[in-house]
Amino acid sequence: MQVGNVVFKKTGEPALVEAVDSKGIQLNESTEAIQKAHPFGIRNGLTPQERTEFSKTLSSIQDQDKKKEVNSLYAQMKSYESKKVSPQFMDYLKGELLFRMNTYGVKPDHLNLPLETIEDAIR
Repeated sequence: MQVGNVVFKKTGEPALVEAVDSKGIQLNESTEAIQKAHPFGIRNGLTPQERTEFSKTLSSIQDQDKKKEVNSLYAQMKSYESKKVSPQFMDYLKGELLFRMNTYGVKPDHLNLPLETIEDAIR
């Protein structure tokens, strides 16, 4: 369990993990705190730095034309591939890209797929 994650209590109510130590876990049940910590939906498993970077990435593409939004997100995702980021971070970016592609009905202009993916698709 990491600080910044959202957990659900027995009652089904969400709570934000604020501290974890040998004494236990400190939770914040405030809806405002959860929304502030996770402005683009619940993204558990990211470090605080990754969560901040994820939010900055999505904030930077907001309010663009739908096609530009998808292209910008894809370009940023490709730039992260050369950096050392966690698999969870990349999975969340890929999920966000796929969500936007399906919702908007558009795809990036230069979608590069690994050869194995193409070969698997035609078998």
